[in-house]
Amino acid sequence: MCIRDRVSTQSTGATALTMSGEHSVLHDDEHDEEHSSLGDKIHDDDGIELNEPNPMSPHKPYEHSSLVPSDMDLEKDLEDEERPRAGSLSNKPVADIWSWRQCGYLCQYLVVGLIYGGLPATVYGFFLQYLNVPGYVYSTALVLVYFPWSFKFAFGLINDTIPILGYHRKPYMVIGWSLCSVMMIVLSMHTIPDPYYCRDDDGNYTKIVCNPDAKTKGGEYSLLMLLAALGYVVADVAADGLTVQFARCEPIEKRGSIQTTVYITRTIGQILAQFLVGFGMNGKEYHGNFEHGLTFNQVCGILTIPCVIMIPLSWYCIVEELSLIHISEPTRLLSISYAVFCLKKKKHMIHVNNPNDFGRMLT
Repeated sequence: MCIRDRVSTQSTGATALTMSGEHSVLHDDEHDEEHSSLGDKIHDDDGIELNEPNPMSPHKPYEHSSLVPSDMDLEKDLEDEERPRAGSLSNKPVADIWSWRQCGYLCQYLVVGLIYGGLPATVYGFFLQYLNVPGYVYSTALVLVYFPWSFKFAFGLINDTIPILGYHRKPYMVIGWSLCSVMMIVLSMHTIPDPYYCRDDDGNYTKIVCNPDAKTKGGEYSLLMLLAALGYVVADVAADGLTVQFARCEPIEKRGSIQTTVYITRTIGQILAQFLVGFGMNGKEYHGNFEHGLTFNQVCGILTIPCVIMIPLSWYCIVEELSLIHISEPTRLLSISYAVFCLKKKKHMIHVNNPNDFGRMLT
């Protein structure tokens, strides 16, 4: 009886010891499995808990991590970024065209108005009255001064699709005003022939022909004026492209104000040019009423000054975003994806060892 009780007692103790050992082993296995799946937990400076991948774990890094956004999150962020604000057609801030950083923008239209209104206004007095060219030469000169405007669409297509030094607008403005300035300098320094008719002591024209070759000189002046007009039209088209970009950022309650402002500015330039030619070239040598006046060379010299000033203003006093078209396509896509991702997820910590893995993760 005692031996049986002793054996039973030992058996019960062994069973309990075995169960206790199995429970301890199971507990240790569960702890190890949990530790290996979660990895070593670390904390960053902001107190955010991050998971460091365990090389002994069979699970892939970031497979179940909530720190890495999904494709749907990235698409949603991009949609939020591209959504216009307050009725505007773009998510970019409205340009301040009255600031010193953008002072070259409105000056573009002011000087365009000066040349646009000044050059054609000189044709009547200089070509028809001073040189006494035939009527068809006078009409041709007027047509040639406005002829570059016929290629406005082509010029706009070029500066929209072919950036120079990473910019779509500013380089074309510089090129246009440089060409216009050179031609205006040539016009202001070109030797003017004697008038076709002789003049009396009072400065009035007589019926006597003194320089019959004067009526043949209209062609060279027409060509120089054509090239000058070509230059300012190129600059004007680039400024119009910038106007479209600025107008897209305007909210609906202010939409159209930038375009209205620039065309008012251009009209002011035309009015100033008309005053310059109307009062300056109103001397008797151009069949005017004033005793003294400006010559054709002097008017062209005055108009040359703002053209030359526009060359540095177009580059240094206009803010334009750098284009990414000149960068190779794979690098450009990865750069844009990386920039957008960093802007949208700057509050999250992401552990990336290789930049190429980052690009594959985004795709």
